[in-house]
Amino acid sequence: MSSYNKDLDSIQRRLETDFAERIAAAEGELQRLHQERADALESVVRLRRALSSNGLRSIEGLQLASFTEKPVKTLTEAVRHVIREFIVGDFDINTVIGLVNRHHPEIKQPLNPTSVSGILRSLWDDEVLLQVKPGAGPKPAIYRLTETGRQFMDIQNRFVVELEREG
Repeated sequence: MSSYNKDLDSIQRRLETDFAERIAAAEGELQRLHQERADALESVVRLRRALSSNGLRSIEGLQLASFTEKPVKTLTEAVRHVIREFIVGDFDINTVIGLVNRHHPEIKQPLNPTSVSGILRSLWDDEVLLQVKPGAGPKPAIYRLTETGRQFMDIQNRFVVELEREG
């Protein structure tokens, strides 16, 4: 085989290798983009489910930029407020009860732990909270607010404020 043919073979192998590497990189990027799209669609589905569970059909026409904090009237609002504003990292029902007692004395005392537990379970069902560790006997479940959950709680609070302004 001549030197010319050897050079052509070498060039062809390098091109094939380079082409295969580029194809693999493009397939990886395509897979990452598909996953991002799936995650975004999942967030939209969760938001729609949460909106419909609160009797809202769309977010059109709401002025989200004019948001101001509204006073807390119910235990559910108080629990959502302390989770959104004061909790960082993992927490349990006792942390929530302590924060509600401290920051919302207007809520009827003493707090019913069963009611607070039901609210936390509902937030977990709505995927606002992640259950890090299930409760067992006297040990309470450990929760964590998801980033999507934090964003959702902020948006939902804005919707409620805006709807009260319109109503």
